[in-house]
Amino acid sequence: MNSTSIVGAFPPPPGTTANFTNPEYTGARLVVAAIVCPAIAIPFMLIRLYTKHFLLKRLHLDDYAITLGMLCAFANSGVGIYQTRNGLGIQIWNVPLDKYIKFLKVGSTYGAITFSVGMLCIKASIALFYLRFSLDRSFRIVTYIVLFVSVTFALLGAFSFAYLCKPIEKFWNFTVPGTCGNFGANLLTFAVLDVITDVTLLLLPIWLLWPLKLERIHKIGTVLIFMTGSFVCCVSIIRLVELLRTSDYKDWECSSVENLIWCLIELYTGIICACLPSLKPFSKFHFPFLHKKHQEVAVRSLNTFSAASNIDSQQQGGHIFSSAADSAYESGGDGRDLEARSYGSSDLSRSVNGRHEHENRSNFSSQAPA
Repeated sequence: MNSTSIVGAFPPPPGTTANFTNPEYTGARLVVAAIVCPAIAIPFMLIRLYTKHFLLKRLHLDDYAITLGMLCAFANSGVGIYQTRNGLGIQIWNVPLDKYIKFLKVGSTYGAITFSVGMLCIKASIALFYLRFSLDRSFRIVTYIVLFVSVTFALLGAFSFAYLCKPIEKFWNFTVPGTCGNFGANLLTFAVLDVITDVTLLLLPIWLLWPLKLERIHKIGTVLIFMTGSFVCCVSIIRLVELLRTSDYKDWECSSVENLIWCLIELYTGIICACLPSLKPFSKFHFPFLHKKHQEVAVRSLNTFSAASNIDSQQQGGHIFSSAADSAYESGGDGRDLEARSYGSSDLSRSVNGRHEHENRSNFSSQAPA
């Protein structure tokens, strides 16, 4: 087709001539990100699934959620690569109108759905992971609220095209008569809510673990392990800043490259961070020498504590719980107890199995000397 007969998406700036044959192209960066990010995240995901299925012998809802999130991330990578065929990374006046319309349609439907649902699954996985380690009513209520807010705004963001414009086709084809809401305000609202939920998920482990009776170093280390699951909030803040910087740009084809790269980084960083807690039980099984010194210290501390507990039980009617929980662990115990201990905290294990622990205490106390 003759380039003079092609209709561009927007007229070029004064003094500039549209170039439809060999325009400047910056979309290669997105292609690199769409390939490198999953290549880095896949090993972490495989370690998590291997650890949960073969070592801890149990998969939970959070494992299925993060698996679905990974599939959505793969799909989002594919959408990003495909968008380079629709002019992504090319200045908007060098993009034919039909390609630009296709770019907007694919991005506002498949792109938005895969990203929003992917982030929803990642946040749900982290929240469900937390819920398995606490029976505290207030903590669970707050976690469920965060989960509900995440689900709500993720679905609204995924299907913005269905309600923001009338008719729907107006969302991606500005030549169609109709009306639309404020696209910039819509994107900014969901980005801010994304950051708020990320920060909340970042702080929840402190509430969960800080009241436990642990040595300060051990407590800080355990908190940090759990907080890695929400380290993605740093990336979401960067993405929000980038969105604010480019919110007034009219050249969506070029400005979207940076935004979409940060979307990919946020997705795969969230997946990696959600999988990090599984590295400890994995390394303890396959590389026990890395934990040998810690285990020796833990054994000495346990022996000392057990001796003190035996004395205390004679004085207070057998208020012993650590040795009972450790016996359950040595004999296999409950899957949740085993998993909690593998993350490095016997107190966390007791918090997970509160009801089971109470029964152990009662049975132990009934056998303890008066």
